[in-house]
Amino acid sequence: MCTLRRMMGTLNWNAWSLTNKTTLLFTFTYTMHRLWSWNNTLTPEYLQNLFETN
Repeated sequence: MCTLRRMMGTLNWNAWSLTNKTTLLFTFTYTMHRLWSWNNTLTPEYLQNLFETN
């Protein structure tokens, strides 16, 4: 949530319309959910196989 708070301050959040705020929050939430889901699939075995050199 610190990332979202910093981003809101940098982008002058208070000047945004409700539509733009909703779009940003939806996009941020969706992206974080996808990253979290992806992160949970990164097992040590998967990473070892991914970076193994032949």
